[in-house]
Amino acid sequence: MLHPELLRVACQVCVLGLVLEGLVGFCAGFFVGMLSYVDEYL
Repeated sequence: MLHPELLRVACQVCVLGLVLEGLVGFCAGFFVGMLSYVDEYL
């Protein structure tokens, strides 16, 4: 049986990973969008 504390930490790590992945994906999409916008108008 897992310790509740260990389970809680594992959940936090999973959530943090998801949040970071979401942020990275958002930043990458934003960056690519900006690049295509700049490319189109310059």
